[in-house]
Amino acid sequence: MKKILIVIIFLLLMIGGAAGAFLRFHPLSPLKKEVIYIALAGPMSGAEEAGGKAMLKGAELYLEHLRERGGEPAGKKIELLVFDDKSNEHTAKKVATEIASPKKALLVLGHDYSSACIAAGEIYKQNEICAMTASASAEAITSDNEWYFRIIPGNISQVNFIANYIRKALKSTSATIISDKDSYGSSLAEYFEIMAKKLGIDIKGKWGFDSSAQKPDTVLKKIAESIDSAGDPGILFLAMHFPEAAETIRLLRDMGKKYPAIGPDSLSTGFFIEALKKYPKEQSNPGYYSDGILAISPLLTDVADKEAYFFRQSFIKKYREEPSWIAGCYYDAMHVAVEAVKKADIQGKGHIRSDRRKIREALKSFYNYENAIRGVSGRIYFNAKGNVSRPPFIGFYEKQTLFPDFVQYQPVPEGEQVEDVFRKALEGDIILSDGKLMTQTRVVYAGIYMNEISKLNTIHSSYTADFYLWFRYKGDFDETQIEFLNAVSPVELGQPFIKGTDEKGIVFRAYRIKADFKNDFDFHAYPFDRHTLKIRFRHIEMKKEQLIYVADTLGLPQAKNMLEKTKLKDADDWQLGELDFYQDTVEKVSTLGNPQFFDKHHLISYSRFTAAIPIERKGVVFVFKTFLPVIVMVMIIFGILYLMPADRLGISLSVMAAVLTANTVFHLKLFADLPIAYMSALEYAHLAVFILAGISVFIILLSYASHRKKEKDKIEKVMICAGQFINFAIILSVSTLQIYICHISQRI
Repeated sequence: MKKILIVIIFLLLMIGGAAGAFLRFHPLSPLKKEVIYIALAGPMSGAEEAGGKAMLKGAELYLEHLRERGGEPAGKKIELLVFDDKSNEHTAKKVATEIASPKKALLVLGHDYSSACIAAGEIYKQNEICAMTASASAEAITSDNEWYFRIIPGNISQVNFIANYIRKALKSTSATIISDKDSYGSSLAEYFEIMAKKLGIDIKGKWGFDSSAQKPDTVLKKIAESIDSAGDPGILFLAMHFPEAAETIRLLRDMGKKYPAIGPDSLSTGFFIEALKKYPKEQSNPGYYSDGILAISPLLTDVADKEAYFFRQSFIKKYREEPSWIAGCYYDAMHVAVEAVKKADIQGKGHIRSDRRKIREALKSFYNYENAIRGVSGRIYFNAKGNVSRPPFIGFYEKQTLFPDFVQYQPVPEGEQVEDVFRKALEGDIILSDGKLMTQTRVVYAGIYMNEISKLNTIHSSYTADFYLWFRYKGDFDETQIEFLNAVSPVELGQPFIKGTDEKGIVFRAYRIKADFKNDFDFHAYPFDRHTLKIRFRHIEMKKEQLIYVADTLGLPQAKNMLEKTKLKDADDWQLGELDFYQDTVEKVSTLGNPQFFDKHHLISYSRFTAAIPIERKGVVFVFKTFLPVIVMVMIIFGILYLMPADRLGISLSVMAAVLTANTVFHLKLFADLPIAYMSALEYAHLAVFILAGISVFIILLSYASHRKKEKDKIEKVMICAGQFINFAIILSVSTLQIYICHISQRI
């Protein structure tokens, strides 16, 4: 027996030593990961520091999510190298040299401003290292540089969209251009004038200024006075950065003029509103200057998919602030970079030049919708020039918040044929922008206020919801043609209890609904489980290129006056969390019987609106009652094991038999209560009781045998102590497992 024990100990030491050596020295060891460096360059100090910090926060948040999911490339660890270019061309060149020359970084994210990108781009091109900007939009960045990529719409794409929007959606035939003379503003103004002439938009005037001058405010004041004295300027196109745009708008508004204005993506960041907030009138009356201003944005989380919704939630939780589109787009840039690293199959240390070339080929392989990266800003794929093939969104400001405008334009899906193209083009239903045919997409604001949840049955995952549902939209829209996707039976909206149209032509309708719904509840963490009650609907006929739902955070004042506090009836063990909304995309692959799609991957997309209300256990009473039998049985097992004399074999075995029988009964009851095919946290506890009881019976029998011999053998002592230690280890392991399951469940 002693020889066997010595052999077992020797084998365990050998296995442990081999495992330790593998973990310490082998290149495939999970503890020995090769570091891959990705550089991020932007203004981390100076006047533009806020933009650089937004870039960094977005990129770091994606890396954090990646590590939590265990999604890093096999055997690799990704780290970020941060560089400060101060939004200065000379500094950007210096930073680019620091990044490229040591042959350490695999690729670069940045820079923030177009001028910095253009200056640094030559260095990256010479050193053959890919760079990817998610904030700079000048065409010169990528036009002659095959090593530079951009994941936001460029200036031409933005201007084409803006000009078409002015002519087709706003039905305006005149505009005035005010532009900065730097590379960003001048290129915007140039492209806009060309596109305006093609669309029949009369340019009433063109005004320019130099933002790098010591006192641009003086020039802006003269421009505002000239515009004011010249008569109706039409729609103002503000081709400039946010500080000058804020000053221009303030000057005109203080003259008593509130001309309609539209701007590029520089006006859609929170920095634009912060620039306006420094003025007393905007502080005392939020929206005094900003209300009604239109702005292009690469990302509006309200009309993006649920990835954007969860990104926003994570960002707010981590940084305690709303994310700008810059943060969201650099989150996407890091996502694309990581996917490129995975696809490139890089060799690692000592092969940096060839690995950099592989990264470029990997980025170029994301060239169409089917193999695109699904980011928070949408599907990301590149055209031949390295620019993203995706239109921008357009929003309007109200109460210092940018909301999606009621009309957007989305690309016509590949292979789709548009009937009566000429008529639809004249009516503004379709436009040709950036070489792509785009169809008008209606934005419908929807909101739900929950009055009462009743008949909650977590076992059958069903409940009854009583709620108000409302819609706000422009134009014609039949809201009765919606389908509740998780309703037990079809739901009819009936007649609206409130309806009307405001002075801006916005239609609003409100309904009251009471119906039964079903959800797939997750019981992995039972009885620590949390669930989300969802109400989901989509339009029966209108696809996503025709309709996008947006959660109505402004709400419907007429309905709010009638609302009561949400109640949860007949569910004493549960409490409600805060109701939340998001829209996402339902995608289906189908030919719909059309022969032209028989050999193609034809995708049909619908906008789906979701109202989600979390429920969780109230207090610890339910959890304690549920675990009480397990706690009692464990205490009995340890009482018999440590307190019962060794010679009371009959009593000890009888009690253990009773514990096993009771545990079996409670386990079977759990099966009856939760008809699930996976193990819950409580089931792990019952399994632990079975194992504890089995080991304890073995220890009891061994102790009894030793007692009969009057003298305990050393081997028996070791086995008894080992068994007792194993019992404690089982309790500790199961407890840790349950805490982990509970943690994962809460995160989901």
